[in-house]
Amino acid sequence: MSERFSSEFFAGNRERLRQLFTGTAPIVVTANGLLQRGGDSSYAFTQDANFWYLTGIDEPDILLVMDRDKEYLIVPARTPSREAFDGSIAIDELSRRSGIETVYDDKAGWEQLAGRLKKVKHLATIAPPPAYVEAYGLYTNPARASLLQRLKSQRSDLELLDLTSHLSRLRMIKQPLELLAIRQAIAITSNAMKQALKPAK
Repeated sequence: MSERFSSEFFAGNRERLRQLFTGTAPIVVTANGLLQRGGDSSYAFTQDANFWYLTGIDEPDILLVMDRDKEYLIVPARTPSREAFDGSIAIDELSRRSGIETVYDDKAGWEQLAGRLKKVKHLATIAPPPAYVEAYGLYTNPARASLLQRLKSQRSDLELLDLTSHLSRLRMIKQPLELLAIRQAIAITSNAMKQALKPAK
């Protein structure tokens, strides 16, 4: 499904967020992280929908930073053992999917971000959910909470602005490409149900 959406689609979403969020604070949004399934295995990865909406990237633990007219990705390092099982991250593919040319490794990226945090009072991100949602009986992905901790470790008095309502306003009105994808998904589901309801031979 993601290949139906070009890098221009995701770049357009980032620009729409810039226009809606009129503040000067840097914007930092995190991908979801992996969740443990067993001793050394994870559950199938599902990306954070807001992060995907802004980047088109389906890899865990990556950060998107939007700072005025600049934007870049921060990609965490992988241990040799993890690369052996999960493979390495293709940086060129991240840029191709998202349309973001500048990609830093974890050390260089956080040095860049930390330098900026020294000069600002506010930072915009998506507020982390509670660790456990009792109404649904489920634990939430800890990626946003981990990001918040790391940001606060860089500057404890940093004031965070929540982008949740901004992204909700953007995503509730579907663009033509999104409407087309929804219609195609409905058609596929409808055809599958018709096939399933046919009498078995």
